[in-house]
Amino acid sequence: DDSDDDSDDGSMQAIDNQTATYEVPCVGTVTVEVMDGKLTLTDVSAPGWEYMVDSDWNKVKIEFYASEDKAMIEIVLDDYEFKVKIETDFK
Repeated sequence: DDSDDDSDDGSMQAIDNQTATYEVPCVGTVTVEVMDGKLTLTDVSAPGWEYMVDSDWNKVKIEFYASEDKAMIEIVLDDYEFKVKIETDFK
């Protein structure tokens, strides 16, 4: 068997550079980019909302605040794809 299957040997594979935009309902949009295997926040458009960003090389988490309303988006780069979690809490 001469197949070149090294999918599970722990070696780093190149991740294509890509950009993705996600909508947080009733809040706005968040755009992230993968560049050189690293996840980067490139844009947040959330008029009227304050927000806090927590990011690492493979994760971007943004918490939004407006009076008593809250929302959150977490984008994780996992196995070369985006895993997205969105939560909203509107009073």
